[in-house]
Amino acid sequence: MKNDIDENGLNIIQRRTIKANKSKIDFPEAQNEAIKKFKIFRKEHPERFPSFWETFTNEDRKNVIDKRNKTMRKTMESKGKWKIFKNMDDYELYFKRSSFKFGFNFPMSKKEKYLLETKGIFSAKHNSRGVVRDHLLSRRYGFENNIPVWIISHPANCEIILHSENVRRSFTNDNQITLEELLEKISQYK
Repeated sequence: MKNDIDENGLNIIQRRTIKANKSKIDFPEAQNEAIKKFKIFRKEHPERFPSFWETFTNEDRKNVIDKRNKTMRKTMESKGKWKIFKNMDDYELYFKRSSFKFGFNFPMSKKEKYLLETKGIFSAKHNSRGVVRDHLLSRRYGFENNIPVWIISHPANCEIILHSENVRRSFTNDNQITLEELLEKISQYK
């Protein structure tokens, strides 16, 4: 049944996709134009099965994506999963801004590389024994001592450790390095 092609050259999956997208998109003129282009493309290139998005112009894609993002944001805010900056207290803002922004792309020691290669990255659902990035000088300490965010979020302040070790550290509230040692590491950072 998957290959039943109608008079427009569309199979059942493509027809259902178009029908579903019609109900989701509030840009009927762009949508109708995209459907026309999709049908023409399908007739001209029967060997290819283009995605529905290929028929949208870049501007129409941007409009649809913007609308979906706004809807998602409203939903997430109403569920309490996202907070607006103006509704965050000072610590929440500092905590968010001092998080690492570089992934796992930074110079690591041999021990850290070994842990990453053998244990993998932590995931609560798929890899509960994996590794995480931890701040050597904690974000709480940085907030309480008015340390600039760029110092706390610097790669020199990052260490790869097992998730279980990170949980243990969070309860002890101990820093692995002093501010002076961190500043020295930052000045020598490549």
